[in-house]
Amino acid sequence: MFTEYFQANIDYPLAIEVTYMDFPSVFTWTNGMKKWTIWQRGCCVGQLYFVSPSVGERYFLRTLLMKVKGVGSFEALCTVNNVVHDTFKLACITFGFI
Repeated sequence: MFTEYFQANIDYPLAIEVTYMDFPSVFTWTNGMKKWTIWQRGCCVGQLYFVSPSVGERYFLRTLLMKVKGVGSFEALCTVNNVVHDTFKLACITFGFI
């Protein structure tokens, strides 16, 4: 589901306006096709699990997913001002989230 989120950001122009956290309110996961599709009616509430800062990179990945919209890859997630950072932590610091 997570890697297909990147593909949905490439396939749907609407997806680039939505963070990963808000994605289930606009898109629905189709199990049979294994992809995200636009909600036809209604909406849904999704959940992004808590991650402790002591976990390290997973915490910074979650922070980026809550703030950054429309990324199509892990590399794009770590890119700030056309500079690709080696870690999610450096990207968070450069964005000013930490």
